[in-house]
Amino acid sequence: MTHLQQNPSIHRESTPGLYYYSPKIKLTLVALILLVFAVCSLGIAVFAFMEGDWLIGGIGIGVAILLVWIAYGGIKRVWNGEPYLLLTEDELIIYTSKCTMPIKWEDIQGFRMQEVHLNKSFEVKLYKETEYLTLMSQRTRHLNKLNKAMKASPFAIMWGQVKRKDREEVVRELDSRAVAANYTIHDQMKAERKEEKRRREINSKYIGKAYGFGLILAMFTYFLFHLSNAVDLAYIVVSFVLYPFAKMIYDILIGFRFSDKMDSSIYLAQFHYLLNFIVYLFGLVIAPFGILYFVCKTIYHFIKKRRE
Repeated sequence: MTHLQQNPSIHRESTPGLYYYSPKIKLTLVALILLVFAVCSLGIAVFAFMEGDWLIGGIGIGVAILLVWIAYGGIKRVWNGEPYLLLTEDELIIYTSKCTMPIKWEDIQGFRMQEVHLNKSFEVKLYKETEYLTLMSQRTRHLNKLNKAMKASPFAIMWGQVKRKDREEVVRELDSRAVAANYTIHDQMKAERKEEKRRREINSKYIGKAYGFGLILAMFTYFLFHLSNAVDLAYIVVSFVLYPFAKMIYDILIGFRFSDKMDSSIYLAQFHYLLNFIVYLFGLVIAPFGILYFVCKTIYHFIKKRRE
């Protein structure tokens, strides 16, 4: 079995095979955003030190250092020209910041789609996973203990590290080369798209659920207005009636994506509910666009059904 190599230096012409690289622009923007947050964290730390709060200051310094380290690793990896995946005749090779992971095609049991902390990945299930783990360095094994605590596999292809234009080809090549695999990426993605289409369908059931959640928001709004002695019952009722149509626009733009990922993060779920409350409050402005969309969609399906 091929040993896992540390700190690889890869050249495109050195090994024959298919090379796939990480998206430079996307990862660079992520790194820049992390650096902005690092500067903000450093500013908070400086302010805390000036106020004599050494605990908050220390936490701010620690967070800033962590963010800079993550951003530096991403920028270094992308602009060094190193590939993320290499598919040779005999092996799948995953290049990470920790090590190089060459995996024999015949050792791959399958690719299991998963989502950990909002990041979609394909865990490479191995027939001889224990043998591969023993080839890792002690440092890498320690890092993998952290990965397990975060429910992340040490052998995984992070989908965000693959360019969008390459993804269809990567799926096709992985499924065709892993001849001993019991299940394929293509079948899982097909099932996911089918389920996603079902969850995102706007029909009478969707409107019924929206009115049910809208009733909760209406009661919550009434409670808030009551506390401030500014209850406007007419506004609350009209917002309730219009809410499903306002929610349509929100869901089409970002809401469905949030709903798909809510199980991965409690904070994202809370943010999703907060945005729904804001949509409820501004329903008078947003709902007309939702009504127009719903009417056009209904007419389109009616004409399509008549033609069939």
